[in-house]
Amino acid sequence: MPKGLPEDAQAEWKRVIAILGDEDRLSKHDGGLILRHAMLFARLCECERIITTGGIMVDGQRGTVKNPCVQLERSYYQLYLKSTEVLGIDPRRRDVAPKATGDDPDGELD
Repeated sequence: MPKGLPEDAQAEWKRVIAILGDEDRLSKHDGGLILRHAMLFARLCECERIITTGGIMVDGQRGTVKNPCVQLERSYYQLYLKSTEVLGIDPRRRDVAPKATGDDPDGELD
């Protein structure tokens, strides 16, 4: 795990590594994508904490406005969903079975 990750990112990193490892789909090339995915998760969590504390509407220079974190959260969530799709852990794709052991008896995909 890269050093200096926020606590939420560390938890997500460990979760994703475990999922991909258990399904025999972890590659040394996945590190950058898993890092980006974990950081998106941490930013989502941070936005949620800010929204929970400050509310959806906040006081601005021109009166009450939508909390800027609401839009940030929406953007981060879309990117997070895309990263789950690319990593193959998208909860919306549960109908797609993970790679089963022994599906490639000739070793063509090794």
